[in-house]
Amino acid sequence: MFLMGATTTKDLEDIEGDAAGGVQNLAVRLGERQAIRLVAPFFVVPWLLLPCMGLLGILTPAPISLLILGIVLAVYGAYVVTVLFRAHAPAELSGAGFENHIAWRHMYGLMMVAQVGSSVIYLI
Repeated sequence: MFLMGATTTKDLEDIEGDAAGGVQNLAVRLGERQAIRLVAPFFVVPWLLLPCMGLLGILTPAPISLLILGIVLAVYGAYVVTVLFRAHAPAELSGAGFENHIAWRHMYGLMMVAQVGSSVIYLI
């Protein structure tokens, strides 16, 4: 679920080129702001489902550890959404010296925290 929304961050910096090339993605079709509004829940909600899946027995770690991981990831995801809404100019989107949208880099950071956090929980 997270990746369904997060991959749109790559399209945000390419709106003009995508539109000129006839690409039809969320950012081109809806515009930057509306696309961000649409994908924002995908940065938060999937992580809040972790403790729910623990309580239902779908995931085996203790629900409290899943709750902590879920909250950490949801807060990080909410931060990424604020970064998306604050970046306006192409220079802000890419960041100094980087070619990708700053939120795109955070999306990878969020995935790494999820992977490492899940691994630690399962090892403990």
